[in-house]
Amino acid sequence: MLSAVICHKLRYRSKRVPRAVRRAARLRRKLGAAPGLLSPVPPKPKYGRWDYWTRTVAELAAAETVIAEMLGATVRALERRKGRLHGRR
Repeated sequence: MLSAVICHKLRYRSKRVPRAVRRAARLRRKLGAAPGLLSPVPPKPKYGRWDYWTRTVAELAAAETVIAEMLGATVRALERRKGRLHGRR
């Protein structure tokens, strides 16, 4: 009897997508905003509560600040790598 080892290369979403990106997407869905990063947030619904709205928008701004810092760090790392590979220009 042959025993075959099956290796599934599972890639869970939690390992591929940073937490801040998932959080910002969830907050944007709650607000009814477009899914893109830094796209405009629609105005508060007519019968929505102000405290809920302002808290959710503040959480979204904080999550997008984290994403912007992550992107900035990635760009700086790529520029350093480019400088090492091709010399300073």
